[in-house]
Amino acid sequence: MSIRVSKKLIRHSENVISAEGGIIACDTETTGLNFRREDKPFAFSFTDYAGNDSYIRFPVDPYTRKVKYDTSSDRYQSLKRFYSDETTVKVFHNAKFDMGMLKSIGIEVKGKVLDTIIFAHVNNSNMQMGLKPLGKLLFDFSDSDQKELKDSVKRARSIGKKRGYKLAAETAADYFLGDPDMCKLYAVQDTQRTMYLYWYFEVKYKEDPEYAALVDMEHKMLWVSQRMEDRGIGIDFKKCLELSDYYDEVKNEMLGRMKDLGYSSLNINSPKQLGEVFYDQLGLSPIYRKRKTVSGSKLTQTTDSKALDTWAREGVELAECIVAYREADQQVKTFLKTFFSEGMDDANGHFTIHPNYKTCGPVTGRISCMKPNLMNISNPGTKNSNVEQRVRECFVPRGEDTVLYFVDYDQVEIWIAMFLSKDRRGMKQLLAGDDLHGDMAKKIWGGQYNMDNETIFKKWRKRAKFCLFGLIYGAGASAIQDTAGCSKTEAEYIRDTFWKTYPDLYKYSKSLAAEAENEGFVTNKYGRKYQIDSGHEYKALNYIVQGTAAEVMKRALINIDNKLKMRQAKRFPVKAKLLLSIHDETCVEAHKDDLSVPRLIVKAMQGDMHKVVGIPQPFSAGVDIVTTNWAEKKEFKWLD
Repeated sequence: MSIRVSKKLIRHSENVISAEGGIIACDTETTGLNFRREDKPFAFSFTDYAGNDSYIRFPVDPYTRKVKYDTSSDRYQSLKRFYSDETTVKVFHNAKFDMGMLKSIGIEVKGKVLDTIIFAHVNNSNMQMGLKPLGKLLFDFSDSDQKELKDSVKRARSIGKKRGYKLAAETAADYFLGDPDMCKLYAVQDTQRTMYLYWYFEVKYKEDPEYAALVDMEHKMLWVSQRMEDRGIGIDFKKCLELSDYYDEVKNEMLGRMKDLGYSSLNINSPKQLGEVFYDQLGLSPIYRKRKTVSGSKLTQTTDSKALDTWAREGVELAECIVAYREADQQVKTFLKTFFSEGMDDANGHFTIHPNYKTCGPVTGRISCMKPNLMNISNPGTKNSNVEQRVRECFVPRGEDTVLYFVDYDQVEIWIAMFLSKDRRGMKQLLAGDDLHGDMAKKIWGGQYNMDNETIFKKWRKRAKFCLFGLIYGAGASAIQDTAGCSKTEAEYIRDTFWKTYPDLYKYSKSLAAEAENEGFVTNKYGRKYQIDSGHEYKALNYIVQGTAAEVMKRALINIDNKLKMRQAKRFPVKAKLLLSIHDETCVEAHKDDLSVPRLIVKAMQGDMHKVVGIPQPFSAGVDIVTTNWAEKKEFKWLD
């Protein structure tokens, strides 16, 4: 579809936001990105379906960064009426952000909301999802307006610094300081870009039922994720302080051990210094990685994190110290500092954190999150270092009468892989309740280790599980070598043993790779296409398995959210709230005496999603309960 971009200046109509009904693209310009704290919107732009534009702006005090709203003014009230009008379709690019900003100033968005990120992501998840890159790619819409505004802001910031203005760390957060006309042009052209995107995808949305169904599902998920973010989860502030001290002690201990080894001046972040120590001084066998060059790629010696993990497993003390130091440092930087900077008290005085979910982020459609990235919060014992993974201790129920339920799918991706591929052995094992990972561990390492010993068996079962998932996700022998901490010969044996055990899955992976090579994409059972670049066809099985699991999880979250809303409508206890989504696991907060919640969650997660994959029974889901903190969750005991 080709759309010619008008080079004219803004066509301004005061009637755009006063009109009822219709489809209107909306955007906000803000003093920063954190609407849960001090950042607020100062300008509002609109473009209607016919291409008419409108713009409203409020003054900002540069010394305090406070936006001066007059809530009784016609401008503010017109905004409130517009966004609360349920007959008007509001189109955003990254709707959750704008809706959060509006909510922070007392304006709640009602009625139908459409997000052009969703339209674009469902169409091609490999595309750059930024508004301006999409506008430039699809419509040749110049992004010079942003550069001109930034140049104007930089000049204003230089003056403002001398005057004592309260400046932001990033130039983009100070757009209110720039030339007013440039800011207006920039803001309205963003809503023009948004409307152009809606026009672009509207035809496909109306003509392609599978595409429309996926877009509609993602819009339901948008509202679910917004509610999860708003609720947040309780955090034990004192425990955060305690863990911060604990990890500082670990880091100091590792530095002390390194000093005793004679490496007090070693810069552990310098590849050059690490290479000199591990290869030149300690004489360790080289570990190689492919490095891209102008002419292609070549193998070079490395001291990257995977190499350090390998040496640490082999008992090289210096490597153990570096791995442990980095792990402790990561726990502080990634999680604890985020808790301190992003956490806040809720209406009842409980300290909470509100993760930012991206439902249209990864190519596969998996949900991701940031601030903090909950997907990276590890179970104790899942890392290669000896540093305790204790961050889960910080997550707590809010109030003595409240508990957390964590409900986790049981091997959902393995079920999906085996039944989509119709692998006869895999399907038979799963339906019989056999332990695939345990059987594989015994098959690969049973001749070397005593698998009757529970501790030994658990160790190698975990390793077999990681290898199995790695192979499904397209890992080669070198990746398996890193995962299992073994030789290349053993990694090849693990790979070959796995594929010989599940030959139908192997054939399926090859057929998907061939499909990706011929078509440039593969399609899951829900109709979602995954574009795959030439040379990356090995990712096809990964995209289908992870992508299908993502579809299942999103539908499960929508089901849970709907069932909890229905309970509230029927005057059930209203404390049950969906809080988190972590990989294949959900977290719901409920009253400790409301024992109907676990069964409700499990039924919602099971639904009928298994039928699409061809599985003859609902997905299995286990329930854990938390009365103290996440790290101490226990299996929920069902009352028949």
